[in-house]
Amino acid sequence: MLGNIVVFVKTMPSLFAPFYEDFFVNTSDPYQTRALKLEILTTIATESSIPAIFEEFQDYIKDPDRKFVADTVAAIALCAQKLPSIATSCLEGLLALVFYESFISNSVHLDGEDAVLVQAILSIKAIVKMDPVSHEKVIVRLVRGLDKLKEPAARSLIIWMFGEYSFMGDLTTKIVPPVLKYLAWSFVAEVVETKLQILNSSAKVIMRCTEEDMEEFKSIVAYVIELATCDLNYDVRDRARLLSRLLPCYMTHQGSSHQPQNGDIYKELANHIFNGKLQPTSHPASNYRIYLPGSLSQVVLHAAPGYAPLPKPQSMELNHNVTAAIRGKAKLSGSDSDAESGSSTYESSSVYDSESEGAGLSDRDTVESHQAQEDNQDAPLVQIYDASIQQGQAGQNTEENLADLISTDLTELMSKSALESWLDEAPAEPVVQNLTQTSSARVSFTNRNFERKPKLHTLLDPSGSNGLSVLYAFSPEVSPRSRLLVCVDLYFENVTTQQLTDITIESEEASSSVDFIDQTSEGYSGVPTIVPVEGIHSLAPQQMAKLVLQVHFHHHILPLKLSVFCNGKRHPAKLHPDIAYFVRPLPMDLNTFLCKENQLRGMFEYARRCAFKDHLQKLGHEDSAEHIDKNLQVAQSVASKILSNANIHLVSMDMPVTFSVDDASGLCWRFSGEILSTSKPCLITILAEGRASGPLDLAVKVNSEDTVFALNLLNRVVAIID
Repeated sequence: MLGNIVVFVKTMPSLFAPFYEDFFVNTSDPYQTRALKLEILTTIATESSIPAIFEEFQDYIKDPDRKFVADTVAAIALCAQKLPSIATSCLEGLLALVFYESFISNSVHLDGEDAVLVQAILSIKAIVKMDPVSHEKVIVRLVRGLDKLKEPAARSLIIWMFGEYSFMGDLTTKIVPPVLKYLAWSFVAEVVETKLQILNSSAKVIMRCTEEDMEEFKSIVAYVIELATCDLNYDVRDRARLLSRLLPCYMTHQGSSHQPQNGDIYKELANHIFNGKLQPTSHPASNYRIYLPGSLSQVVLHAAPGYAPLPKPQSMELNHNVTAAIRGKAKLSGSDSDAESGSSTYESSSVYDSESEGAGLSDRDTVESHQAQEDNQDAPLVQIYDASIQQGQAGQNTEENLADLISTDLTELMSKSALESWLDEAPAEPVVQNLTQTSSARVSFTNRNFERKPKLHTLLDPSGSNGLSVLYAFSPEVSPRSRLLVCVDLYFENVTTQQLTDITIESEEASSSVDFIDQTSEGYSGVPTIVPVEGIHSLAPQQMAKLVLQVHFHHHILPLKLSVFCNGKRHPAKLHPDIAYFVRPLPMDLNTFLCKENQLRGMFEYARRCAFKDHLQKLGHEDSAEHIDKNLQVAQSVASKILSNANIHLVSMDMPVTFSVDDASGLCWRFSGEILSTSKPCLITILAEGRASGPLDLAVKVNSEDTVFALNLLNRVVAIID
């Protein structure tokens, strides 16, 4: 539906502008829906609606889906290009986001954070390009923060802006000498892309500086080129050789005897390479192609073969009797005839009646909507041609099943349920409903003992700590001191031949007392904190010892910074949190689980699909044994995998009685837990599909009132299974 709305929005955005609030993103929307809503909001934004839209964008930037956050940042730039009056406020917000993301990226490496940072700088670059002189201070602020940015792509973009807009105004002219020196100093440590940008920016500085500043810049640029000629990458060396031939014509005075031969040709060539005019800002690629509403192309995102264009209205053959009846009615009523004439006139002006535009329909299925609106205000509402036309009416809207919620990329839009809807077939029932309706009898296991193997992580490597090895694993034990505390088992081992003494572990943060933890029982209060733990007096060679560390994690991203002391020496370490242990087991029966699950539908439900292969190795070792229930082995493997890596309760493990020997479809696991920080229940359901002898397709679903926590826990459970 949204794909069809986008077509009309691009053609006539003013029709949808008053209803912008209807396109705000919901927490339960999958990624493709969010992307389409962002595109619509960007297109219909006006001077009156942009404040409310920007308030929504501020909330979107806090979303845990960093790909969606990057799309939101790109949408801000598009709004600023469309409405230049808000460019300044957009730049202020984007600058704040850049420095915040740079701080996060430097402290903790998160998937997708670099993409948000790079997109924020790209958005700033696009807005600044509209009027560089007015935004000179923005360029200076970005360049001044260059040493705080570690992402190579972000640094390259800022260096490009520095070279492109150097000597544009008084402020940029003042920062050129120190920035050029800084780039020369950091050249060796940069990546290849950044080195190439430094060389390009250095060339632009030489070409645009005055003769008074030439002597100062000439030595710096010569030093950079000399470093580049000795670089290990051949692209950097080739760029340096090119500049060493082009730039001497700028570094010598006019009329000097040292003026190189063909200096004018070199200058013209260098000017063409480095001072070429910037291409005008173009619309994003998603705006280039729009498809006919209701066609299959809206699903597959390209012109589907095997379909013909819509016929012209006047080419349809009418029944002679119907025609005669219409003519007879026209004679009886002149007013009706006039009305019909007006309708016919309107239809004849339709795009499908135009002979000139009818030619070459199969070669064109895109429309430059904005250009068409400017050229002809009286044009029809939709002026689109598409080679992929869906014959017949599209299927009616149905509830999204679990497969609809799993798609996380636009390339996955062509789901089975979507195709069934377009082909006028009955949509597939939800997975959970199929599971209960197709099974006449089920076997449920609730009190089985499963093998638990907690994963060990390295806290301190013996090679860098004088032979002290420290491993840690998250414990399912519940802290008796506070419900907010997570128990972590620490395993100390002396791998040397000498005795280790005075082994203690402390937090690097000053506030780590129990009183501080109790005061932060609710809300986010900063870095992780620990309960002080008693140390180990001595550890003999090859001896092992265990300690239980109780930690209050305020967030599942920020690691706990620790200091391990041994033999009077301090060794820094980081303990990374696991959101699967931010819950505790919540025992409940199956009926209570199903009742609570029904209360947490819609926006409180997230789902994804993943593959499970761990059972294959175990089945391979036991192929020779007889009377092995493969489905039971699979069920136990999945349950053991989850319970070994998450602190949750197994509510039930169901198997349909009508199973074939190798068919594992219908296996269902239900887990329950309680979030430590909010005491809200969190339900996990896993459904299996496939054969036991091969990889299983598992559908994982999480239900919780805390939607942000549920989404992050879902991603963690999928990572555990994969």
